[in-house]
Amino acid sequence: MTAAGLREFYRRAGYRVATTLNADWYVPGGRVYRSFPCGKLVAPTREEIDELSRQRGILGVEFHNAHRLGVASGIWTIRDRDYSPHSVTRQYRQQIHRAAAHEVVREIDFDELHRFGMRANHETLARQHHHDAHFSDPRKWRRLCEAGTGTPGAGVFASFDERELTGYLIYFIVDGTSHGLATKSLDAARHTGSNHLLYFEYAHTMIRREGIDAVEIGAQWVPPMAGVDRIKRHAGFQLEPYHVAVFLRPAARTMLLSACASLALRAGEHLLGATDGLGRAHALRRVALATDETAIRIGLG
Repeated sequence: MTAAGLREFYRRAGYRVATTLNADWYVPGGRVYRSFPCGKLVAPTREEIDELSRQRGILGVEFHNAHRLGVASGIWTIRDRDYSPHSVTRQYRQQIHRAAAHEVVREIDFDELHRFGMRANHETLARQHHHDAHFSDPRKWRRLCEAGTGTPGAGVFASFDERELTGYLIYFIVDGTSHGLATKSLDAARHTGSNHLLYFEYAHTMIRREGIDAVEIGAQWVPPMAGVDRIKRHAGFQLEPYHVAVFLRPAARTMLLSACASLALRAGEHLLGATDGLGRAHALRRVALATDETAIRIGLG
């Protein structure tokens, strides 16, 4: 499977997608194109960036690069074919054993995910103060699951206790790498070891599958979240570094990067608290500012 397959999955699922000379792109939320697959290092030209940014409703582009452009990040990856319970920390192994006493992880089809995954969607989105219609709107959720059914390379691992689905992970295989695209879980799964077992079984199964050279479980958050990073590191994943850059179209750049925007964001946090929207705006602003500082060096300024 290639990036073309993942592009087709995103298209069928209802995401906005595009292809330029040096990269594939989709709009995961908001109005910023992001390069994919996650972790693939790209070097778009100024013309490519302008072509995407000029599209109606788009504020800019975000991409992974090896030019130290933007801010440091990375993707959590396993390449060890001998990955086993001995590859995780003692504490993580205890959580696996704890969950395995009352739960099972198995690969399921997207029809089963569609029928049983919505509660995990709602609880995860509420827990993260995040809105994503692809996982909360019944019609868009059905469309995403139908895209998984109809696109070779897509799959799902899910954890179940004696009553219900407790969590799931959607993956897609591109050029020998199993990319973790999305993971959701019930609130209770955070305290039972369920997520630990799900991550382990996903990695343990996929790294042994013929044609798979690497298994990844998502990019590091910007800014990093210590708790999330700790769990993935304890699970045996290693952070393969890259930089993430954001270029905004002129009007959006003026609006978001100005001193007034900084004051407005701080005022919003004071009034509303740390909402998901304000958090994403802060992160986008931070990356865009760092990108501007280094863009001239590689001819993208």
